Amino acid sequence: MDKTISVYWFVILGIVAVVIVLIVSSFYNAPYDVREVEARLLANKAADCISSQGTLSDLLFIDGTFNEEFRENFLEFCDIDFSVESDWQETQYYLKVDFFKVGDTSTPVFSIEKGNLNFISSCNVQAQKDYKKLAQCQEKRFYSVKNDQQFLIQIITAVAKSEKNVR
Repeated sequence: MDKTISVYWFVILGIVAVVIVLIVSSFYNAPYDVREVEARLLANKAADCISSQGTLSDLLFIDGTFNEEFRENFLEFCDIDFSVESDWQETQYYLKVDFFKVGDTSTPVFSIEKGNLNFISSCNVQAQKDYKKLAQCQEKRFYSVKNDQQFLIQIITAVAKSEKNVR
């Protein structure tokens, strides 16, 4: 009688162990969608490069006008790397920085745009469950000054990477 109970006892322990392993593996196999956080970090990194303590960087201006070389080499100046794993053929990031004069936010006086332009349309779509495979976008706005001129800086970032982050 004791031997029969011990066999059932090991069967029950085996079933419990298998169930625990299945639950833990299904939990840790789910991908973490960190695209929104990554887009926010990208915006913060660009903002830190452009402005420090409310003053625009000296690299942005040459003789009182915006520096075209800064626009062309923005990623290198700000130490931003858009390269990703070799699984993707094209960049998975988009970054746009617009400088507006305070009081006139209709047209920017200077713009920087880098990355995959296809993600702009994702930023205009509301974040609904049906659209979770679109790029995640973030917008950051702040004011900064240079030579007694105030500027509103608007940074828009987008991160796609939906193949690995969204199921």
